[in-house]
Amino acid sequence: MSGPDTQRRVYWRTLDELAEIPEIAAGFERQAARLGRELGTIERRNFLRLMAASLALGGLSGGLSGCGPEENPRRLLPYVEMPPGIVPGLARAYATAVTEGGYAAGVLVTHRTGRPVKIEGNPDHPASRGAASAIMQASILGLYDPHRTQSILHQGQITSWEAFVTAIIERRGEWAKNHGAGLRLLTGTTTSPSLIAQIAALQQHFPAMRWHQWEPLDRDEALQAAQAAFGRPLDLTYDLTAADVIFAVESDLISRAPGHLAYARDLMTKRRPTETDGAMSRIYAVESTPTLLGAKADHRLALAPAEIERALRHLAGAVGAGPSEWLQSDLPQIAWLKAAAEDLQQRRGHSLIHLGPEQPATLHILGHAINSALGNFGTTIRAIEPVAANPSPQR
Repeated sequence: MSGPDTQRRVYWRTLDELAEIPEIAAGFERQAARLGRELGTIERRNFLRLMAASLALGGLSGGLSGCGPEENPRRLLPYVEMPPGIVPGLARAYATAVTEGGYAAGVLVTHRTGRPVKIEGNPDHPASRGAASAIMQASILGLYDPHRTQSILHQGQITSWEAFVTAIIERRGEWAKNHGAGLRLLTGTTTSPSLIAQIAALQQHFPAMRWHQWEPLDRDEALQAAQAAFGRPLDLTYDLTAADVIFAVESDLISRAPGHLAYARDLMTKRRPTETDGAMSRIYAVESTPTLLGAKADHRLALAPAEIERALRHLAGAVGAGPSEWLQSDLPQIAWLKAAAEDLQQRRGHSLIHLGPEQPATLHILGHAINSALGNFGTTIRAIEPVAANPSPQR
């Protein structure tokens, strides 16, 4: 419908935009004046209930206003040749993987006519077992990020794939002469066997090339500790179904560590009294920064970063993993640490000490010593060959 008398319809999308309309602003002022007079007679709970309802209605109105006609209507066309298995209006799912810190977790992506709309864990994948973290679910937004690079860039300028291939072919001859000197490959943590094999073939062809790995949140301290404790880098896996007592030091075991979704599932199987004949595992947490495992702890001790090492040394001395001199400490939390040490000793072979990646390598080594003194290796802890390629930290 069009004509000289037709008024252009304007839709507001946020409460700030709504407040800029003169009529609405005047109404707000009248309501604020009335609310100021009546606020003294309204109970706090009723006031919060009214505010919540107002915000909910405001958001609902904003959502409905966005359902009006488009300013520039688009012409929607069906497929000329319908892809196999696609039924318009019917949601389908496909299996893939989402990587966090280089480690993959299986997911199921629900899509409608090829457009992803939801990510959930794959119940048949051992690393996710049907669960999905908030980061995994939010990763779908990256597919619709308007700032996502859709072209190849060279020195900040958009170029083409053909130009990239041409440049590589031109330099390939030079690399063949100097065995790849000057060629650098930058990746994050890599656990894909296929990609690792491809990079190994490239390194064999160009032995002078360099491969660099970088992660914003690395696990280099844990790798250094494994190198010092076991003589070579190793990964540690945990069986939380066998752990009756867990002592966590700023642990990311159920929030960010490789396999954290599966660990969270295993942890909760030991935290349901109705399924364990009334028995529950106990969690002790020592941390300066709140963690998800610390939030679930039965006993949580907040310490400054400088005090964590002293606390862990006292625990090591109490369980026989360190000299008795370490028990001579002036920490005010000695009684708390003593109770934790006694609980760990009573569950020898069925306990677990886990440290977060932010802790220095010296404390990780101390954690390995405590686990060894408690007989946890082989029961709640198992050492395996590194999953990531080139696990030694590069400085």
